[in-house]
Amino acid sequence: MDTPAVTPEWIQQTLRLIAGIDIDAEEAARVLPWAEGALASRAALAQFEIAEVRSSLRFDPTGPYRGVMSDE
Repeated sequence: MDTPAVTPEWIQQTLRLIAGIDIDAEEAARVLPWAEGALASRAALAQFEIAEVRSSLRFDPTGPYRGVMSDE
């Protein structure tokens, strides 16, 4: 997965589209290091297989190894 170029404008657009939050350029610049850190963490973890973990409290040995557990 390619990491987008993170700029204050990208942060403003992303927050507007995903969360409906409008922030000014100065606030977006303050958020920039957090966004860069989150994207760097995601890129570092991309090499590992990360999946949901089954709860030992609801263990069902007949169920699939992966997937969403239902509350049935």
